[in-house]
Amino acid sequence: MYIPKIIVFCLFYCVSAFAYAEPITNIQNTGDSANRVDIVVLGDGYTAGEISSGKYANDVDTAITNIFNQEPFKEYKAFFNIHRIDVTSVDSGISKPGSPKNTALDAFYNCANTRRLICLSASGNTTARNIVTNSVDANQQDIQLVIVNDSEYGGSGGFRAVFSTHPAASDIALHELGHSFGRLADEYSLGTCTTTLEPSEVNVTLQTQRNLIKWNASGGPPNGWIEFDTQIPTTGNTSTLIPGLYIGGKYCTSGVYRATYDSKMRSLNRPFNQIGQEQLIKRIYNIVSPIDRVTPLTTTLVLREGESRTFSVISPVIDAGNRSFTTTWDIDGEIVGSGTDFTVLNQNQYADGLHTLKVVVHDPTPKIRNHTAPEESTESFKWEIDFQSIITEIVSPANNSQFTASAVTFKWTIASDATTAWLYVGSRLGGQDILNSRIGINTTAYILANLPEDGQVIYVRFWTRQAGAWSFVDYNYIANSPPT
Repeated sequence: MYIPKIIVFCLFYCVSAFAYAEPITNIQNTGDSANRVDIVVLGDGYTAGEISSGKYANDVDTAITNIFNQEPFKEYKAFFNIHRIDVTSVDSGISKPGSPKNTALDAFYNCANTRRLICLSASGNTTARNIVTNSVDANQQDIQLVIVNDSEYGGSGGFRAVFSTHPAASDIALHELGHSFGRLADEYSLGTCTTTLEPSEVNVTLQTQRNLIKWNASGGPPNGWIEFDTQIPTTGNTSTLIPGLYIGGKYCTSGVYRATYDSKMRSLNRPFNQIGQEQLIKRIYNIVSPIDRVTPLTTTLVLREGESRTFSVISPVIDAGNRSFTTTWDIDGEIVGSGTDFTVLNQNQYADGLHTLKVVVHDPTPKIRNHTAPEESTESFKWEIDFQSIITEIVSPANNSQFTASAVTFKWTIASDATTAWLYVGSRLGGQDILNSRIGINTTAYILANLPEDGQVIYVRFWTRQAGAWSFVDYNYIANSPPT
């Protein structure tokens, strides 16, 4: 039997492309992944029974809780979505020297002959990549974590942070998130040291001049983190989180300086220091806008005199006690309101034409001192509103139309600043042989009966008095001409 080549190709390719998709559980979903930092968690060394019993889910929940109990992740937890992928292994646990295991991601202790260093093999990394690619969307892969089913302390970093179920091992994940997500450098002094180039990371430097230290913008507060009376370089101050210029960092014992005496990027079980937290928050705002959505979505609107329209903005939630986003509204650069909702009422306070309404949402966090432009924690949205005042005009019947009866209802609008209105109807331009009537300024219609029905031209002149001056608009109509 002949089998087309395309079918043969699909039988091979389609299976290989989709074979690694696994069941997913959304642990936390706070908003559209297009405006969230998405964490995807995979497990290794969990059997089908351990997944169905809930052990894997419990281990992941415990690790996530530990991670989000620490700042700045605690404060910005609602800026994250978290997805758990159920990866099934043949064996429970992961490989150790003398005790190999058959696991989905081939994780193992004693990586690089370091007992507590847990790595995935090259094939395991490929499997992990394929599982993530085929299980979640591209915008749901901002951070990848791998938890291994072993209680011995251990872990490693890189693109995917790997850590065990040991209660303290999630701190390894946090340290590695400082690298992979926060782009922070190690601050300890063990490793290969180089002092030839200024490090790219924000938490280490070669500079010793106060105003050139990258975490000390403008030479000190309020933009920089080092107090003016703090010695540079900083010695004798072993308090963990007092910013200064401490010798040693990025694997060097000298020549490279770090921001605080100790921090999570130097030692586990320490908090991120001020510079680390600032950088992590900036990285969050690189992905997450302070504006989740606005209404209306239409950015160009017409607002006629007397009409109103309510505009609103929704933002993620910050878990910071009394601090939340500040929201301000301005029209053409002039502040007109605050809060998440604002109503625009056209009372002829703006000239006819386009005016710009802008909402600005800002996180006034004290944890960011050195803002770049535009500020990472600020976002704005604009609408163009066409303000239209009511003008004096006959709106019905349409100009140059023909009447269909001897009685016609004229309808009109009158400008808000008009004080008097007058209606002429005649058989010649400007004539008033059919009607000469003063119109009540609040009247919007007039029924005129006994009009000619001979097909002649009927002339209407609509007068108004505004700002002490009379003006008029002329209209022409054709009288009704019934068949004979």
